[in-house]
Amino acid sequence: MALRVGAEFTNMEFANTYNATAKDFDICGKSRLKCMGGRFTNALGETFMHKYDPVQGEGAMLHILVRAMTQEVRAGRGPISFDLRGMSEEDKDLSRRMLPMFFEACASKGVDPFSEPVEWIPGFMGSTSCGAGLTLKSFSCDTTIPKRVIEVLNDIVQMALNFIINKVAPIAIFCMIARAFAVYGTEYISPTLVWIATTIIVSLLLVVTIYPIGVFITTGLNPITFLKKTAKIGMFAAATNSSAATLPLNTKTCTEELGCSKEISSFVLPTGMTINMNGTTAMHMIAITFIGTAAGINVTPATLALTAFLSICTAIGTPAVPVAGTTMVYVVMMGLGFNTELCLIGYSLVLAMNYLPGMAVITLNVVGDAATNVIVNAKEKRLNKEVYDKK
Repeated sequence: MALRVGAEFTNMEFANTYNATAKDFDICGKSRLKCMGGRFTNALGETFMHKYDPVQGEGAMLHILVRAMTQEVRAGRGPISFDLRGMSEEDKDLSRRMLPMFFEACASKGVDPFSEPVEWIPGFMGSTSCGAGLTLKSFSCDTTIPKRVIEVLNDIVQMALNFIINKVAPIAIFCMIARAFAVYGTEYISPTLVWIATTIIVSLLLVVTIYPIGVFITTGLNPITFLKKTAKIGMFAAATNSSAATLPLNTKTCTEELGCSKEISSFVLPTGMTINMNGTTAMHMIAITFIGTAAGINVTPATLALTAFLSICTAIGTPAVPVAGTTMVYVVMMGLGFNTELCLIGYSLVLAMNYLPGMAVITLNVVGDAATNVIVNAKEKRLNKEVYDKK
C-alpha cells in the first residue's frame, strides 16, 4: 500500500526476504524436513546443494538455497524438487506428527511426498526482512501526513507566540509602565535612560576592544582587518535584531573574507549563535544593576558575579530570536531573589526600552562568534591567512 501511494523502498539489497516453498501450496515449517533426510534435486535427479554450499549442503541459508535453485533452472536442469523418499520410517512418522498441515496439503493435491518428489520453487516472505524499509522523502505520497501534522502544530504554536509578543505584550508593558509612573512618579525615567546609554556604550566598547585584541593576542593577525570585515555583520545583526538571521552572512564572511574553513565554521558559528551570548551577559549585569538600584536593593560585586553565572547558564537554552535575551532577565532576577513589585516594574521598563540596547548587545554577540571562529581556525591551522589579509 505504501508503495502504491508513492513511498520508495530503500536498502532492499540488504533484505533477508528469501524463502522456498512447494509450487502448489505454502505451509510453514518445511525446513525441518531437511534435517530428517529431505534433499533438493534437479530435473536430472541430482542433488546440487553441496556445489553451492560445501559445508552446510541441504542446510544452507535460504538465500543460498534460492540462488542455487535459480542457477539450476537457468542451466536447464529445472524444475527443482524436494525429495523425501530417503527418509527412514521413524523420521516419516515423526514428520507426520510435526507437520500435519503439510501432509494434509499434499493429500489435497493428490501427492504422496514419500513416494514422489514435490516440485519446489523460490518464494518470498517479507516477515524475515532486516535492513530494508520505506523512505518518507517523497512529498507526493500520503506518508508525509505525520510531517504535515508536525508542521501545522508548529505553525499554531508560532501563531500563538506571535500574537502574545506582538499584540498582547506591548499593551501589557504599557499598562505596567503607566501604573508605575502613576504610583511612583516619573523618577524612573532618568535611571532607564542611564541603563540604555550604559548598555549601548559598554557593548560597542567591547566590540571594538576585546575582540580585536583577543584575535591579535591569540593569532597574531591584524585586528583592524578583523574589525573592517566584521562591521557589516554587526550592522546586519543590529538591523534584524536576530543572531539566527545573521548566521548566513556571518558564515559567508568568515569563509570568504576571513579565511576560515567551512567545516569548522559550520560547527562553531551555529553553536556560538545559541550559547555564546556574552553581549547578553553584559546586558544582564547592567540591567540587574539598574533594577536593583531602582528598587532600593544593594547590588554588590558578588551579586554581579552570580548574575554573570546565571546568565551564562540560561544562555545555553535561550533561542536565537529577538528579545530572547531580555526575556531571560526575568529568570536571572528570580535566581537572585529580585521578586518584589519594584523589581518587576524595573523589569517592565527594561523589556519596554530594550530595542536600542538590544541592537548593540546582539552586535557584541555575533561579532564574538566570528572572533571565536577565527581563533579556532587559527589554532587548528585551518585559517587561510592570505584570504584574511586580502583587502
